[in-house]
Formats: sequence, structure tokens, C-alpha cells
Amino acid sequence: MARHASGDFKSIALLDRSKLIGKEWKALSEGEKNNYRALADEDKKRYNDEVESSRSASPPSSVGVPEELPEQAAAAA
Repeated sequence: MARHASGDFKSIALLDRSKLIGKEWKALSEGEKNNYRALADEDKKRYNDEVESSRSASPPSSVGVPEELPEQAAAAA
């Protein structure tokens, strides 16, 4: 993410960017890769927790029921 934000890949096509990132990943030691894997596991857990909490929360009562605009109410009267 920081690498992307730094602009290192700004002028490189997406396909070429992906190839460079792949080469860099393969060059990392297992310890360095494990740091990234741990970050990915934490983020996956956070995502799953958010999904679960959004599924268990009841939706607001107004979901799916459009509000009547004041102009529409005046026209109907």
C-alpha cells in the first residue's frame, strides 16, 4: 500500500506492475513473507467480523420504504 502511494508504479502499466511485484514477492525471505501473511490474516479476521456484525444487525425500519418528499405530499393533497 505504501509502495503504491509513493508513486513508484505511477508510470508503469498494470500488467508490468504486477510482474514487478511478483518478482519482489519471490525475492522476500520466508520471515518477511510471514509478516505480510500475518497482516493479511488480521485483515481477513477484521473483515469477517464486520460482515458477521452487519448480518446480525437488524436493518433500519425504513429500508425499502421510500420517504415521501414534501413536494409529493403537497401535490397529493
